[in-house]
Amino acid sequence: YQQKLIKGFYCLLAYTFVNSEFKTKFDTYAPSSWDSRNIISITGGKRFKKGWEVGFRWSYSGGAPYTPNDIANSSLTQVWDVNNSAVLDYNQLNQQRGSSYHQLNLRVDKRFSFEKLSLNIYLDVQNVYNNKARTAPVLLVQEDEMGNRIVDPNDPSRYLTKEIYNVSGIIQPSIGIILDFKVTNSKKNKD
Repeated sequence: YQQKLIKGFYCLLAYTFVNSEFKTKFDTYAPSSWDSRNIISITGGKRFKKGWEVGFRWSYSGGAPYTPNDIANSSLTQVWDVNNSAVLDYNQLNQQRGSSYHQLNLRVDKRFSFEKLSLNIYLDVQNVYNNKARTAPVLLVQEDEMGNRIVDPNDPSRYLTKEIYNVSGIIQPSIGIILDFKVTNSKKNKD
């Protein structure tokens, strides 16, 4: 849905339903990394006199699928020492999901027009209410104060591991300047 400029107001609403799958080695279907199911975006704003404009964008996305860590295999010293990172559990290919995510962005613009250029100065703040989304956890091997990997005292063939739950999303303000130069055709027609 799009509402073009009426009395300085504009609005755009977009909705996407995603169902993205692929065939696994087990001849079954699994969600792809882009299978966030529902994506919604609402953009709007108001243009004022003297070059001022205020706008917003609110967006929502369902949680993206991910493959969990194979903690049992990853903790084996011989596996970790070769990979230096976790091994994923491909028997559970993309069977876990991060949390859904939404954010609000606000922007204020001031435009100046001159004979040969226009100048736009703006302040933009993304994720105004500082929403955080949970993403795939990271598996780490525990280390001592000296940075040495800690071997599991109950099974010397394994390291002690810990999963860190990952979140994304920060408040991100920015200011900017946009210059647009007006190009004129300096060639004169000769008859």
